[in-house]
Amino acid sequence: MSDPQQSPVPPYAQSAGQPPQPAYPPQPTTSGAPAPSAQHYYQGGAQPPQYSQPQYAQPQYGQPAYASAASGRADTNTPGRIGFIVGLVGLAFSLLTNVIIQIMIRSAGYQLIGLVSGALSVITFLAALTALILGIIGLRRAGEPHGLAGIATGLGGAGVVGAGFSFILNAVSSFLYF
Repeated sequence: MSDPQQSPVPPYAQSAGQPPQPAYPPQPTTSGAPAPSAQHYYQGGAQPPQYSQPQYAQPQYGQPAYASAASGRADTNTPGRIGFIVGLVGLAFSLLTNVIIQIMIRSAGYQLIGLVSGALSVITFLAALTALILGIIGLRRAGEPHGLAGIATGLGGAGVVGAGFSFILNAVSSFLYF
């Protein structure tokens, strides 16, 4: 086994005012005699001294934006996302309600249409109210994206206003026409 080697410092890395450093630092001895070689240690059965290599730290950089999703914490606004999905479902349900009512007008009596319309309107109103509440909660979260939360708030607000107007119109029309 040979002596541990250290890489010499390249000439361009040394400062201009200092003389070049030797590649191997001088070995300290207690008696003034030259330091024993590795062969001397192996012949006598003793182990050569262990030299530790210098440990270099890796530079620390900030995490890239995509690494946070892989580490478990997603930069998503969960209430805003859920509110967005509920708002879309409520909107689709509202459109489906209109189609169902149009089909029922041609085939069923007025009492059944009123019952189905009222039940579907309540479900649509609850979905819109849920989307509105979750959208507002999502907008109040600091440091998270607000796009889906804003859309959820808009869908929910429009759904609540539309369902409220529908309830008022149905109540007024039931008194005026019957």
